Amino acid sequence: MNLSGIPALRRHCIGLVADAQSREVLNYIQKDIPALISELDIWVQNGAGTLDAERRRAIREVVNAVEHGIQSALNKNSSRIRTISSLANATFESKVYKDQHIERWVEGAVQASRVWHGWAPMTYKMFCGNFGYHSTPKQAVQSWNHQAMHTMTLDLSTRWRDFKLQLEGYHARVLDTVNSVQADAVQKIDDELSEFPASIATVLGEVVSRRIQLLAEDIERHYTTLLEDLWILETNALTGIRTSIFGKAMESSYDQANADSGSGSDQRRKAVIRETLSRDMLFKDHMTQFRQGFRKHTSKWRVSLADALDHRLSELSVTFDMIRQDHAAREGDQDPQFRNRLATELSNSKTEMRRINAMVGF
Repeated sequence: MNLSGIPALRRHCIGLVADAQSREVLNYIQKDIPALISELDIWVQNGAGTLDAERRRAIREVVNAVEHGIQSALNKNSSRIRTISSLANATFESKVYKDQHIERWVEGAVQASRVWHGWAPMTYKMFCGNFGYHSTPKQAVQSWNHQAMHTMTLDLSTRWRDFKLQLEGYHARVLDTVNSVQADAVQKIDDELSEFPASIATVLGEVVSRRIQLLAEDIERHYTTLLEDLWILETNALTGIRTSIFGKAMESSYDQANADSGSGSDQRRKAVIRETLSRDMLFKDHMTQFRQGFRKHTSKWRVSLADALDHRLSELSVTFDMIRQDHAAREGDQDPQFRNRLATELSNSKTEMRRINAMVGF
């Protein structure tokens, strides 16, 4: 059992699950709990008897202005977060998909097949039986698919690398926008509420900062997922492994060639492979599937970003509504003892969170 490696694999998998659970717990402690505490703090501050109707109205106006600024910068159809997937698609189209040198790619594939054409019949058949990937005492391990698509991959690899650099720039600009929105919102709160008790601006600024920062983390996480998807797509589109786009396109030809036997089968076998590699559609279909795979991933990315944006802005609206609707003020006036007890517990919770953060190294 130990020689099989199964126990070690099991321990590794358990460790991955434990690490993931640990990250979730730490993220909850570091992000979600402080956000909840800040929102409860807003309820306490808004219900305090130190604010008269005029001051509450002024705070509502500030909240409205802050929310308008956030919505205008992040939630318009033309905002960077809403348009980044479309921009990625357009850039892929111009950088990677456009300028397909099909004739040159076909010539490169046919030229590669001429080398194999001179091989002994049995060696050629064994390569066909192993879908173009094989070795013999006289032939080192070779991949026919890799050799056949070499000219194409030389063209596309550089363009794909340049595209990914541009995509990284688009992502960075989205994060810059989010961070700028956060800074502007907090600055406006500080400026407009400078004549109010400091705790009001501090608590409101903390809530806005935490919620927008959670959005930034959502954006980072979804971008990481996209990069993982694109790495798989790159393997499918730019390598010749059996499960890749090119590998699957060649599979039926390898099967047909390998199944042939009898007199003249060697020449027929070689003709099948050569004719397949001579077809323009082999490479045209390849690029079509490359583009389809890319668009599938960017579509999923677009939905994930939109969901994250809607969720975080909805959370902010709930917090702002707590201030706008005056419920906290009325509830605080009706039950000042409860408000005071909650304020005490919030103070204790903040102290406890500082202790926990110190323990886990935040």
